[in-house]
Formats: sequence, structure tokens, C-alpha cells
Amino acid sequence: MSQYSMWQTHVRNQCPRLSDSTAESLVRYIVFGARPGSFLTAALSNDFIQVALRADLHNQHAIGELARFLEHYAPRDSYGSPTKMRNWQGLEADKAEVVTTNE
Repeated sequence: MSQYSMWQTHVRNQCPRLSDSTAESLVRYIVFGARPGSFLTAALSNDFIQVALRADLHNQHAIGELARFLEHYAPRDSYGSPTKMRNWQGLEADKAEVVTTNE
């Protein structure tokens, strides 16, 4: 199983209410460091107010799932502050894939 497929499975299993496009954006961010949209950027940067303001109707119901996913599954260095996000986005895909998760 590829890293991309593994993360797709993790995200879908842990965040079933997250919209498909947001889930794919999260996977691309974790695996490749791709820039996410404003809702995920707020979540990954640990900006609760912006998470609440930027969530669309679909993702409003997934905020708790997303928070639990980040805390328990996402690589520690991939979220938590704007600085951590910038650093993570600077990683190349091969470097991002070897970072272990919080399991």
C-alpha cells in the first residue's frame, strides 16, 4: 500500500463526515506538503476561531473528528502552528513519507 493510499484510508476511517474534497486536501498536505484551503489551514495552524468561521456546512459536523485525527494520527510536525505548517510544506514528498505518526 502506498503512503498516499494509507493516509486516504486513515482520513476516511477517522473523519467520515469530512467532505471528500477536504479529505483529499488533507491527504495531499500530509503526503506532499500541498497547500490546503482556508478551513484546513486554520485547523492545521491551531486557530480554533478561524476553523469555526471557515467550515462549510458539510465540514461543520466534522470538526471534532478532524481534531481527533490530528491529535492521534497526523505526524506531530505537520500541525499545531503556522510555523509547523510552513516547515511541513517545505518538505519534499520523500522526506514527508518517512515521518512517523502519533499512533
